[in-house]
Amino acid sequence: MIVKIDLEVLKKEDLTPDDYVFLWGLFYKINLDIIEIYPNFIPLEEKGFIKIGDDDYILSNQGRSLFEPQGIEAKFLEFWTSYPIRTPTGRGLRDSSSDTKQAGVCKAKYEKVLKKNPNIHKSVMKGLTEYLKVSDKRFLVAIEVFINQEMWNKYINETELKEDLGTTQAI
Repeated sequence: MIVKIDLEVLKKEDLTPDDYVFLWGLFYKINLDIIEIYPNFIPLEEKGFIKIGDDDYILSNQGRSLFEPQGIEAKFLEFWTSYPIRTPTGRGLRDSSSDTKQAGVCKAKYEKVLKKNPNIHKSVMKGLTEYLKVSDKRFLVAIEVFINQEMWNKYINETELKEDLGTTQAI
């Protein structure tokens, strides 16, 4: 079992990693008795993430919102419109409208990506920006290929690697 934790969410929502894992377990209905976690139940209830019952904890809408994609339409449109329509040579990369069959297929695929990790949109956009910055515009891939191959991961890692190498000092 793998739990990915976005540290920005922890900071924004003032949660501990244990709080987040506890809420994640409630959301996915996974029994977490096999690991030791120490969530702060009272603050979680005060912040509106859970309701404490007699024998159990109930995840609130606010708690669910941490794990459900929010504003998927807006996120998809941001991604869609950020992707070039054509290469400089005229080869099509995506349709100009978001109301086409291609856009529908891409939206369904992007929604699956967001459902796996609701907080990944910012990383996708960062990777896309880097991809468009460093790639030869004549050889860009179609938008569907970019999604299928999760190409943002390659460009995020390259960006972070460049940043890490730039700050590393020899001893």
